[in-house]
Amino acid sequence: MIRCPLGTHSSYTRTSRYITEQKKEAYYQRQNIVRSFTFKTVESVDKNLCQPIQTETVMIYRRQKKGH
Repeated sequence: MIRCPLGTHSSYTRTSRYITEQKKEAYYQRQNIVRSFTFKTVESVDKNLCQPIQTETVMIYRRQKKGH
């Protein structure tokens, strides 16, 4: 949810699509239908803060319960 740029009213996503792998375009509509307003936003990745560490695959073995 993003607030309407004309005030503090809530709005909801009508549709969205990825422009690139790291950029998304979304169309929003204000929830107040009487004073309807539709607008577009562009959301993108600004900076990678932390990337996953590449590690070797580790296999985990379960211990069998006694009596089975």
